[in-house]
Amino acid sequence: MSILQAMFSGSSALINFGEAMTVIGNNLANANTTSFKASTTSFQDVLMQTVGRQGSGIETQVGTGVGLSAVSQDMAQGSFTPSAFVTDLSIDGKGFFKVKDITTDGINETGNRKDIFYTRAGGFKKNNDGDLVNAGGLVLRGMELAYDPVTDETIEVGNEKNINFDKFELASPTPTTQINMSVNLKSDDPVITIPYDPDNAATYNHSSPARIFDAQGNSHLIDVQFRKLAQESPATAVGGDGNDTISFTLSSIANVELTFTPLNGTAANQPIVKTYDNINGKFDANISNLLEDGIRYAISYKVTENVAGVPTENNTLLSSMIGDDNVEEVIGEKTDGIWEWHAVVPSSELTDSTADTSSTLTDLTKFAMTKAGGATGSAGYTSGRLEFDSAGRLVNEGSTPLRVNFLGVEDASGTAIPQDILFNFGDAVGAYGDSTADYQLVHSTDANFPSMQYEALDPNDASATNTGALGSRSLALESSLRNFSQNGFSTGYLDQLSVSNEGIVSASYTNGETKELYQIVLADFKDEAALEQVGSNLYQETLASGPELINNPTVGRLGGIVSFSLENSNVDMSTEFVRMISIQRGFQANSRIITVTDGMLEELIALKR
Repeated sequence: MSILQAMFSGSSALINFGEAMTVIGNNLANANTTSFKASTTSFQDVLMQTVGRQGSGIETQVGTGVGLSAVSQDMAQGSFTPSAFVTDLSIDGKGFFKVKDITTDGINETGNRKDIFYTRAGGFKKNNDGDLVNAGGLVLRGMELAYDPVTDETIEVGNEKNINFDKFELASPTPTTQINMSVNLKSDDPVITIPYDPDNAATYNHSSPARIFDAQGNSHLIDVQFRKLAQESPATAVGGDGNDTISFTLSSIANVELTFTPLNGTAANQPIVKTYDNINGKFDANISNLLEDGIRYAISYKVTENVAGVPTENNTLLSSMIGDDNVEEVIGEKTDGIWEWHAVVPSSELTDSTADTSSTLTDLTKFAMTKAGGATGSAGYTSGRLEFDSAGRLVNEGSTPLRVNFLGVEDASGTAIPQDILFNFGDAVGAYGDSTADYQLVHSTDANFPSMQYEALDPNDASATNTGALGSRSLALESSLRNFSQNGFSTGYLDQLSVSNEGIVSASYTNGETKELYQIVLADFKDEAALEQVGSNLYQETLASGPELINNPTVGRLGGIVSFSLENSNVDMSTEFVRMISIQRGFQANSRIITVTDGMLEELIALKR
């Protein structure tokens, strides 16, 4: 009986070594298969048979053959091969792409979704329906992204979905809501005293064109014209002991407007404007009710003289200003240069251009472009003015949102839809000099004409002090445009895609706009080697693998996405050949067991003769 058992032991080895050779053959056959994971075989001895007991009590056992205990996958990452396609993706680290079969749905016999699969083969292409699919037509899964105007960030919208580009093929126009313009205005340019006329270049020193877009994607050229004004008197500082008075002398009947700007204290200490009318001669203005203990204020002033019934600014009429505690400190000239800026739009491009007889419609003084929404900036800002110190740094920027009614931009009833634009000339020095920091964009819920409203913020809520390094300057150089940008776009078509290491799919459009469209998600499993292989480089979840753990690339232990590449098979051919030789020798040895055992049986039968 034991002789026959020896033959069966050899037979079991031949069967299982044959299975092992099949695994090796499959590995070598897939040595060039994208993201293929090699498998290894493990053997175990089969139940031992007890044939006797020794005198010491130890049982005498004889083996009955070999069994195949497991075929395990090596989930180690393979190397990458460069590709010419942006949507050929590899995972540098752990994780699987999640894909969906859109031709089926439901639950399979194991209780898992039969339309959901996982793969590391990232060869995806955009098909005729706009889906991003693999070679088998399965659609890659991800989260749709959208811009959130409240947080000024890109956020995930809704639940996980198929990645599809159909609705992103066309980028709707985006109206310009902010223009960032940094200029140098030549400090030694002459002061222009003749009345401003947008059609007369002699009435301004410099102009810079700004190309913008309306809500329908039409482009418009706004000409920003800069005009140098006369220098104003220096600002002084007074102590804040609560009892100060200010003395100043006028040489003519005039009005005085004093602006008190806090030099220390908190943001709650706002600039204060006080006007004194019809002052003649020396006048003591008691301002104790305006000052708080321990606060020092810079005082700037504007004197208006009534000439022939027309108020005219004339700061030369004020000869001195001093506090009664004899604290008079010149802070430095408040403005070494004062410039006025005007935004000029051709009348033919505006709905209300017929109200003006000039060929162009201008700026802050004409109703076609006015302060938006009734918003007001901090006290002390003069709309349409840029003020520079003796070092040529921007110290006061007066720029409130302007409202424009472009021709043809209207709602269903034919009513013009206004477009609000904020001009930003860069950070002004200090905490209170930058008016554009006092506004935030309020996005409309109107899907056709969004994002065209601003609202005023706390004008003195300054969290930091600006250095002026990025602002406009006034230096002894030729006037020029240093930097320019605006946030509007015309209509554009999807031109190119890109995929970041974090799995963010972005689109570049023909209008120059870039949008983040999707966030690719990756799946992880507690035991990825226990996933079921279903062919075509696909895996499905099993009870042994555990449920999917979905997250974004680079989060936790998940790897990052590498675009323009595909993961190679991790089969090591040299290792496979060594295993092949080892299995072959074992197979040969066990075949000899069968032939020798057969000879022994022949000898046993021959005893009968």
